[in-house]
Amino acid sequence: MDAANENLNLLNITEQVRKTNAEQPENDVQEVQAGEENIATVQEENYAGQGVEQEAIQEGTPENVQETVGENIVVQAEKKKKVRTHASFAKNIVSITLFLLSLVFGITASTLYVVREALSREYVNQAVYDMTLGDIGIGFWYGYSGQEVTLDEYMTDVLNSSGVVNVQQKDVKRLLECEFVKTFTADRFNRYVSDFIYGTGEGTISVQEIIQLLDDNWSETARILGIDTLKHDGVSQEDIKKDILDGAYEKLVQDIHFGSFTLSNFRKEYPVVINAAHTMVSYPAIAAMVALAVLFWIIILFMNIRYCGGFRYIGRCMSLIGIVNLAAAGAMYVLPVVLNRLFGLGYGFYIAFFNLQVRKLLYAGAVILGCGILITLMGKILRKIRKRILRRKLT
Repeated sequence: MDAANENLNLLNITEQVRKTNAEQPENDVQEVQAGEENIATVQEENYAGQGVEQEAIQEGTPENVQETVGENIVVQAEKKKKVRTHASFAKNIVSITLFLLSLVFGITASTLYVVREALSREYVNQAVYDMTLGDIGIGFWYGYSGQEVTLDEYMTDVLNSSGVVNVQQKDVKRLLECEFVKTFTADRFNRYVSDFIYGTGEGTISVQEIIQLLDDNWSETARILGIDTLKHDGVSQEDIKKDILDGAYEKLVQDIHFGSFTLSNFRKEYPVVINAAHTMVSYPAIAAMVALAVLFWIIILFMNIRYCGGFRYIGRCMSLIGIVNLAAAGAMYVLPVVLNRLFGLGYGFYIAFFNLQVRKLLYAGAVILGCGILITLMGKILRKIRKRILRRKLT
């Protein structure tokens, strides 16, 4: 019995396994078929959607699509145009600003160079020998203006202040044109210039030096003044000289109120003005201004390199600098009149310094103006050539 039951159980289990194995392929086949049907359905839907889109695009191509594309092109073109306009405007503003700065630096540098050259030793010596010292106006010492009191008139009063002699103004004017007076004056001018530029402290002239100058050259002084043969009862020529020089010393000290003219006093009283002035006329300051002007030109040149427009700015700047130099050469004959009205000292005093610079300004102005015109013309030619090259590339 037990053996029969076991055999029956084995048969039941075997049949169940057989049924399960038989049903499993059918289920797999059904699942695969269902998946394939789903995929086919999705593909059909996609194809249907694409077909609808293609039909819509094909239907809208002649009108809608072209209008959309055209609108996009117009919008992009307007944006590019605005960007180019803003960039061009900014570039022009910067170029004009640098142009004006280079113009200011160029004119200032050329003017200061002329002033600096006028202060050189050889020019000062030549100016002193060219001027008439007797015509120098010193009215500002007394609160006057212009040449209401000239140097020969004042020195006549100084030499006659002792009461021993009565010299003539025309003789004093001749005395001031003597070699030893000119040499002394030129030397003192150069000392003042050296002190002004380098701060050497030698820019001074004292009353004692003036009296000593007359004493050392008394024989020539007396001859020119016509007092070399002057005689008084019981008074020697040496005593006459002593009385005249003592009276002159007292008169000078009384009128000037101090014993010497010293630039150091003005430097202490007006330190900012004096220091700024001597710094501006120095060669390093002039060279720095020229370097800045050239640097601005280079920047302008590279900013406008597309159509070579930088040459136009540089050429016009140089032309204006040349014109200003030429105008300054003409002003050299007008400026002394203005300065004489403001500070006195006489027209001849100023023209003696400025006259030496007129020819230099004329040459410099003509050369700079000529270079400016050539650079401007070259810029125009290069601009036309550059435009033609760009047009050929575009076509």
